[in-house]
Formats: sequence, structure tokens, C-alpha cells
Amino acid sequence: MKKLIVLLCLGLLVACEKDDEAIRAQQERMVAEQPITNPFFGEGPMADIEVSDEELREFVLLNMDFGRIQAEARQKIIDILREEELSTDSYNSISHALNMNFTLDEYNFSESDLEKFDIAKERISEVEEEVDEKIESEIEQSNFTMDRFLDLNVAANHNIEIMERAREMALKLTIDDGQD
Repeated sequence: MKKLIVLLCLGLLVACEKDDEAIRAQQERMVAEQPITNPFFGEGPMADIEVSDEELREFVLLNMDFGRIQAEARQKIIDILREEELSTDSYNSISHALNMNFTLDEYNFSESDLEKFDIAKERISEVEEEVDEKIESEIEQSNFTMDRFLDLNVAANHNIEIMERAREMALKLTIDDGQD
């Protein structure tokens, strides 16, 4: 369930840095242009739910918080790869080969990179677990049940009206946050 939560929350993610105008401009473009899709659910009755402005606002704010949590995790992962002296490309290539059930003998991975990969993968798994726990905790501390949050996520990914309302709200909240 936790991995699903992280994957479901990717649609509306927006990270906010109050003092960096370049990041803010990029965030505004991402919110305005980002297609919100969810490969786990088809269109249908689950996307047709009623959502008040206040409920949608809380949902968008949660997703913005998730963006900050995931940005911190990305930086931790980058730091792990640097500490293990393993390039992102090498890590991703080894991971891809393993995920596709290829034998590593088919590739020219060095023993050193494979050892570094194993260490990095273990450390990255810990970071991913932390992210899952933080996101689940944020949902539990909100006014949403897990089911309602997931229903809203489906709606925000498949209901055009709710999708547009969520985008507009995220953009407004991002702009308002920058004016503080």
C-alpha cells in the first residue's frame, strides 16, 4: 500500500522554495503544463465524485508537502550515490537489468560497481521506506481517510473538472506562497 501511495501522489507534486524565483517559475510551468495521469486506474465512476473547494485545497496542499518530502529524498539518494562513488547511469543500468530479469553477465558491469550498487540499493531502500512512512503519516494526520485520499487522487487524475480545479489551486497556492 505504501509504494502505491507514493506512486499515486506523483500527479500534483510541486516543491516550493520561497527565495528562488527560477524554481518558482519552473514550478508554475510544471503545474500549468503537467499532464496528470495515473496508470493504475482507468476512467470510470471512481473519478466522478464530489469535491468541495476546501477538501480539494487540503488535497493539493498534501501533494505539495509530498513534493517537498520527495525532493528531500531525491537529494539523499544523490548523496548516497556520490558517497558510494556510483554514477546515476550505472545505478540505473544495473537496476534496469535486474528488474528486467537479465543476467548481469550480459553486461559489462564491473564487480566494483555491482558491490557499490548493492550497498547503495540497500541505503536507497531505507530512504524510500522513510518517504512512504512520512507520506502515510501526513495522510493519517490530515482530515482524510486513506480511502478518501485515494479516491480524490483518482478523481484528480481522471476527472477533467477536478483536474483543472486542482491545477488552478496548486498554481494559486504556489504563487501565494511566494508572496509571503
